[in-house]
Amino acid sequence: MNSDGVRISRANHVTRLGWLMAGVLSVGPTAFSADAQPKFRGIWKPIAGAGAIYRIEERGEQPDRLDVAVVGQENGAYWIETRANTTDGYTIRKCLVAPNGMKRFIVKYGQQQTIELLPRSVHNPLPATDVQTVGRLVGQEPITTRAGTFACDHYRINEGREVIEAWVSKDVSPYGLVKWQTTTTSITIDGLLTSQISEINETPTPPDVPMMPKDMDLKAHSH
Repeated sequence: MNSDGVRISRANHVTRLGWLMAGVLSVGPTAFSADAQPKFRGIWKPIAGAGAIYRIEERGEQPDRLDVAVVGQENGAYWIETRANTTDGYTIRKCLVAPNGMKRFIVKYGQQQTIELLPRSVHNPLPATDVQTVGRLVGQEPITTRAGTFACDHYRINEGREVIEAWVSKDVSPYGLVKWQTTTTSITIDGLLTSQISEINETPTPPDVPMMPKDMDLKAHSH
């Protein structure tokens, strides 16, 4: 693969993680990308204005950065925003997450107009994927990172042939994630964020997908 291909591959990897962090950690996969598989796990502890900076490292590649923050609250749900450099430029994803699923999803790619997409989970709530229910508790361990040392619960998750090691702490919002590791990829907290507000300051273009009846099986109609 040439250097341009490597850069695209790395940017696409960050794009996938952005989708995952935006909505999969506690409420399941998003409906917007075939790449958004439910492999990322955490614990749900949203605190308005709080967030974390993550360092993403893939074997043989330079590290990337992904920011995740709680930028608002609305009717018992929380606005979660992720920010990263991707193949589409600086990308911001903002989703309204409630315990029973994702209610709204807004995205801005680079200098393009902000758009709103219609999340499938508005009508078809997604199952919880909290690490405490899908993983096995290995034990309690201190994990030292650039953001400090955290007292963590260590969970092991089996996803088919892949084994995921996850370290979570109640001191990190919104997902408690301190470190996440597979045989090829590691994601580690690099810093804590405070006083966060949304970086999207324009009105999004409304979704152009017609609202589907709540009793309609969307899975049967999705392609």
